[in-house]
Amino acid sequence: MTVSAPLFRVVRGDITRLRADVVVNAANRAMRGGGGVDGAIHRAGGPEILADCVRRFPDGLPTGGVGWTTAGDLPARYVVHAVGPNRAAGESDPSLLRSCYSGAIRTATDLGARSIAFPLISAGVYRWPLDDAIRIAIETILTTPGAVELVTLAVFDDAAHERATALLQGGLADRFVPFRILDAVAHLHAAGYHQVRCRPYVYDRALARRGRGGGPARGRCSGRALLVGRGTDVPRCAGRAVDQPARTRSSDAAPPRPGSRAGSRPPA
Repeated sequence: MTVSAPLFRVVRGDITRLRADVVVNAANRAMRGGGGVDGAIHRAGGPEILADCVRRFPDGLPTGGVGWTTAGDLPARYVVHAVGPNRAAGESDPSLLRSCYSGAIRTATDLGARSIAFPLISAGVYRWPLDDAIRIAIETILTTPGAVELVTLAVFDDAAHERATALLQGGLADRFVPFRILDAVAHLHAAGYHQVRCRPYVYDRALARRGRGGGPARGRCSGRALLVGRGTDVPRCAGRAVDQPARTRSSDAAPPRPGSRAGSRPPA
């Protein structure tokens, strides 16, 4: 069962079976495998992952640190290992947990990844309180700049799935609407659309149209490409903003789209 919003989803299931450019491993400081998610990823990915850990991280990683290796036999391109804080051992600083998520997003962006799958870091044997672990995960993922377009948070049981769902449906994600608006402006501006009005969820609509073969092609743009929203809330003006560029002077008009005649107006 999946609870989803555009480009961000929470699933209950085995993270080693998820297809993503990057899979995040809840590693320990030794970086030599372990139990829980760490052990599952090493078992599913095969000995290549451990060999790469030994080669790249001979001294392990500090708490809050991240580093990438091959994904071995996993259906991913890379594994990003994140060392979460062990609250059971007295590591209770929330910034260490945030560092795992933000560092993984930045590393995935550096690797050219467009999709990433996270476990719920530190919420197992490291005893981080469940609600706090989920809230930190969602808030950090939604506020870390990067080029990742799809994030999956894979949780391990019904209780975690229900709590994550409740937080999302309770409006936690809506606190980050300004970031969605900025991304809409960046996306449309990079595609040659100027003097447009953007409202919440317009960027979701733009990417949804691109997925159907319509709308402007995505250009390289600044700002996060990670959004959540409800497609049914897209106002009608969002469709017009995506479909039509604003009128411009002839000297700075955007080039015609592929397949269109010069001087012709785009379809309404």
